[in-house]
Amino acid sequence: MSFLKITDPTKRDFLVQEYLKTRDKVHKNYITERTGELGAQRQLTKLFKLVIETQQTVAKDLAKEITEPVTSALQPITEGVQKAIELAKYPSTQAAETDQDIDTSMVILGTVAENYLRQFASKEVDKTFGLYDKHGEFFIGDSPVKIEGDDIIV
Repeated sequence: MSFLKITDPTKRDFLVQEYLKTRDKVHKNYITERTGELGAQRQLTKLFKLVIETQQTVAKDLAKEITEPVTSALQPITEGVQKAIELAKYPSTQAAETDQDIDTSMVILGTVAENYLRQFASKEVDKTFGLYDKHGEFFIGDSPVKIEGDDIIV
């Protein structure tokens, strides 16, 4: 370790003061680093608290200002879409109360099946593997096909 021989007392006092300041600064940095800079964080929070609070209120006001016109403009569109998506309500059919009320001598098809199935089956189709109409009954190959409700029985 070397020692300085300073003959000028003012220069010596200046160097001692600089040394003490540097030592205190290193000590404070060490403490700040050990405590996770909590003290510095607290000071910054105190300093910028007003700015942070005003920015939060400005952000909320700006979000309202932006979203309110958009939601009010989209409201009629969403109502229209909901109306368009609603399923059609068809009247229900009543089931026969007893087996005697059901006429099984003929095939009863719904209106959609009646329009398309009879037209398809009456055309020239593959009579080996395709569905065809023969004297009011449906066949696939030589096997008769019964249609009962939503069921197809081969």
